Amino acid sequence: MTGPLPPLRRVLGTLALGVLVGVVGSAVHRVSWPVSWPVSWPSGLGGALALVVSAGVLARSLAGGAGLLGTGAAMLAVNVLLAQEGPGGDVLMPAGDERGVLWLAGSVLLLVPVAFLPRSWFDDTPRPPRDAATAPDAPPGLPSGPGDPA
Repeated sequence: MTGPLPPLRRVLGTLALGVLVGVVGSAVHRVSWPVSWPVSWPSGLGGALALVVSAGVLARSLAGGAGLLGTGAAMLAVNVLLAQEGPGGDVLMPAGDERGVLWLAGSVLLLVPVAFLPRSWFDDTPRPPRDAATAPDAPPGLPSGPGDPA
């Protein structure tokens, strides 16, 4: 098969991407890197939130707004599911845990700025070539526009 994927497959791919990011982010958001005894950096949370932004940009570039919405919905569903108590009583995101709350809220809220990025950043249509005379680095002596005799 050659050529781009059909739109439905792209949206389904972004749903799978949202599930994957939700599972990985929920697993690593509590990892911390100890700096000194009382201080540790939440490197897992930072990495998980960076993964959310990267997945949002990828989803929007693949399937537009529908892909971004699908990724966010799948990620939110997985996060809510994994925040529940498991059969043995264990939980990945305990209630009242700051990192868990930041992960749940940040994983959805960080997709909002991605939705407002310019559409031209995700557009693959080629632009027409620029006119040599109107280019900012045009050599002197070329006409600068209509009506300029040079």
